[in-house]
Amino acid sequence: MQTDTPKAGFGKRLAAFLADSFIINMIAVFLYFLITGELTSEVSSSYAYILLDALYLTILPAVWAGYTLAKRLMDIRVKKLNGKDVTLFDMFIREFVGKVLLSVITFGVSTLVSFVMVIATKQRRAIHDYMAGTYVHSG
Repeated sequence: MQTDTPKAGFGKRLAAFLADSFIINMIAVFLYFLITGELTSEVSSSYAYILLDALYLTILPAVWAGYTLAKRLMDIRVKKLNGKDVTLFDMFIREFVGKVLLSVITFGVSTLVSFVMVIATKQRRAIHDYMAGTYVHSG
C-alpha cells in the first residue's frame, strides 16, 4: 500500500457505520412489516436482522467496488492493499471473521482495540482490515 494513499479516519468511518446501521434497520423493519403486517423496531435482535446485516455489509461492497450506501455518501470505500477492488472472500474475512467472530471470541475487546487502531495509527486500519488485507480509502 502506498503511504500517500488517503485513508478514512475514525469520524468518517463511524458516520458511515451509523448510517449503514440505520439503513439496515429500516430495510429490516420494512421487510418485517411486509411479512407480518406488524410495524415494530424490535427486529434488530432477530437472526433475520443479523443475516441481513451480514449480507448487506459483505455482498454490497464486493459487487459495488467497496461501497455501501453510507460509505458512498461519505465518499469512503473498502479497498485491497494493492489498490484493487475487494472480492466477496475479502469482505467475508473482513466482516464475518474479522468483526463478528473475533468480537464474539474476545468478548468485544477486539472491537475496542480496532477503534484505538483507527484513531491512533497512521495506517488507520482496524484488526479486520489487517485480517482481510484491506483499508478504507477516503476520496
